[in-house]
Amino acid sequence: MIRTESVAAPASNIDLDGDGWCDWILPLPYPTNAQLPEYRAGEAILLGTPEGARSFGNMKRLESFWKKKLPVPEGLVLPGAVTGMAPVLVAYAAEGTAPYFAGFSSAYPDFWGNPGSYRIYRWNQEFDMPQEVSKHDYAFVMRFWQKEFCRGQYANQDFLRPDMKNEEHPLEIFVCAPWVQAEVGRAGHDTNHVQ
Repeated sequence: MIRTESVAAPASNIDLDGDGWCDWILPLPYPTNAQLPEYRAGEAILLGTPEGARSFGNMKRLESFWKKKLPVPEGLVLPGAVTGMAPVLVAYAAEGTAPYFAGFSSAYPDFWGNPGSYRIYRWNQEFDMPQEVSKHDYAFVMRFWQKEFCRGQYANQDFLRPDMKNEEHPLEIFVCAPWVQAEVGRAGHDTNHVQ
């Protein structure tokens, strides 16, 4: 990893798909009860192009895999999937142009104590969709973020409501929570046993 940044809402200064054009990311609440509207992943992310914004997803490619009964990569985020989107946390790697990012969530804006509420993604160019990364990459990126953001400045109550402590960049605090650190440790342990 070479650098990280938090992206406040709404964001238009990062390039999630690595094509050289800035993309738009809008925080959207997940419908945790019947009173909230449902939002789709395609409403949370719009990709920049020379002609303007476009939605993501190569559905023709996906449908051809389905028709041929070929295995589709696991962890793809379909544009029509119901989701929430928190202000994005991004990590840039030395290799590749598309960054790692966290933001899609089944919890936002309520920061639940479940570390699985936030996963890490990288752009799948073939299907033009975000894809959840492997456990190895998850542990690697989370440890990078924890090194960058977790320096003992947070108290237990900050982990429970990071949006109250830092509304623009709550994931900086969320990655520092003890239960998230435990999840990262498990992911790293699992990948060490697999290799």
